[in-house]
Amino acid sequence: MVNEQLQASVPDVYAIGDVATFPQRRYNCLSRVEHVTSCRKTAVSAVASIMGTLPNGHDYLPHFYSRVFNLAWKFNGMSAVWKHTTINLFLYGICDYVIIVNSGV
Repeated sequence: MVNEQLQASVPDVYAIGDVATFPQRRYNCLSRVEHVTSCRKTAVSAVASIMGTLPNGHDYLPHFYSRVFNLAWKFNGMSAVWKHTTINLFLYGICDYVIIVNSGV
């Protein structure tokens, strides 16, 4: 678990991506998002935090997407009623999944 600056409880240690459970201000909860967009955005925020240029903390609107051949899906946001949700999408025998963990709504 990290704070809004993505800092762990140990000084000078930051967590990003799938391992980071971080506060979601807009949903008033803690969440851990296993998707490439979360990995990319938490990495950018952690670097900004280290450099001292992230005054308001990490703010993330969950955004998920997948593309398989000519088929695609997108999803923005998080439902307040989700506690643990797995989205499975089967296309041409390929399984794509996103795991959303939301604790404390």
